[in-house]
Amino acid sequence: MKKKNIYGNILFVLFFILFIFFSLTSAEFNSYKLEKITEFKIGDGINEIGYKPSMFNRGIPNAIGFDKNSVYIGDDANNRVIILNYNLKQVNEIKNKLWLSAATQYEFDSNNEIIGRCGQYSIMKLDREFNLVFNIDYSILKNYRIHFSDNFIVFNNIIFSYLVNKKIICIINPTISIKKNINNIMDPAQTRALFQSNSGLDMDGLKLDQKNRLILNGEILTRDYDTFYSYWQEKHDENNEKQPKLNIDIKVDKYVNYPTSLIYLGRDKDGNHYWGADNSVILVYNKKGFLLDAFKYDENKSKTIPAVHPSGDIYFLGYKESDKTVKKNTEYFGEVEYKPVVGFVLYRIKRVW
Repeated sequence: MKKKNIYGNILFVLFFILFIFFSLTSAEFNSYKLEKITEFKIGDGINEIGYKPSMFNRGIPNAIGFDKNSVYIGDDANNRVIILNYNLKQVNEIKNKLWLSAATQYEFDSNNEIIGRCGQYSIMKLDREFNLVFNIDYSILKNYRIHFSDNFIVFNNIIFSYLVNKKIICIINPTISIKKNINNIMDPAQTRALFQSNSGLDMDGLKLDQKNRLILNGEILTRDYDTFYSYWQEKHDENNEKQPKLNIDIKVDKYVNYPTSLIYLGRDKDGNHYWGADNSVILVYNKKGFLLDAFKYDENKSKTIPAVHPSGDIYFLGYKESDKTVKKNTEYFGEVEYKPVVGFVLYRIKRVW
């Protein structure tokens, strides 16, 4: 009996040591090389970006976006969006289009028309000749309690928004006219009726399930991480599917009901979904809702929300600071030392997932 107890104790100690070892060596996130792709000088000329910081993040670049052929960078100090080819040479610009230059994200629809988002509060769209198609501010939905993490989902010529009670409303045929947009708001019952066969609208395969979730070809359309995660957990449980094992030890369910909302960053050409958290983490899911990767990036270098290239590479802009420190007198903090911004750096994290 004593020998059995000794062997049992030895095995227990070995398993405990192995458990501690793997707990310490299993990282929660991957980390990838940050590549410096190019630099931009401060100015208002070709391949230059302005820098006139003011309140509410105005006067600085806030967004990058990619269409099939070009790179779009918001140049708010010069009230424009500069357009570069994939060789990063400026080929065009969009000038004086309301708040488009100050948008926090750019995306592109199936017609390659640019959509600008200002957080969860405003959205605008331009056609391919850069004429304004619509401009929507959340204030026109003041009669509803909007769920801001799942606001302004654009599909064809409809903009969907969720309420805090998870019911769904929409604006059909959005335009630049505030009056017309208000008249075109569909309440939850009217929105559900749009999905009936006799509605007269071609929903192009989009469906609304019993939980008011927008489903297209088996995938959910949402800008809310909680909704995205719970939908795919439900589907995986129904099909008895398990998350494939990864080389990291992340518990993605911790991001459900997270104190700060995760930002939907977009999709790549393979249909993978990208979510940003804490200004330093990116979660990548495939089109079947399984986690592909989770990695950290240097939030101190990123001054824009990360943008997803069609290839899946991640890009963001950072500041290039002077090598020299200067002093400045301020009203509240007295004399402070800082390194002036002298330009901008475009960074990339190359896709490996």
